[in-house]
Amino acid sequence: MNWIDELIEQGRQLGRAEARQEAHKEGAIMFLMNVLFPRSGPGGIRTQKRLEKLSFEERRQLNLAALDFCSRKDLMKWLKEHKV
Repeated sequence: MNWIDELIEQGRQLGRAEARQEAHKEGAIMFLMNVLFPRSGPGGIRTQKRLEKLSFEERRQLNLAALDFCSRKDLMKWLKEHKV
C-alpha cells in the first residue's frame, strides 16, 4: 500500500469514528426525548438545546438518572445541578 492509499484509509477510519460518535449522541438524545418526555411532559426547544450541549459522559449520566425521574421537574433539577 502506498502513502496515498494509507492517507485515504486513515481518512475513512476517522470519518467512520466521527459518524459513530454522532450516531451515539443522537441515540442518547432520542432516548431522552422518547422515554423521558412521555413521563415528564413535552420538552421545549430550550430544553432540547440544553440536552444537545451535554457531553458524552453527561448524556450517559442523565440517561441513567432519567430512569428514576417521575416528572419534568426531576429533569430540570438534574440539568440545574449539572449546570447545563
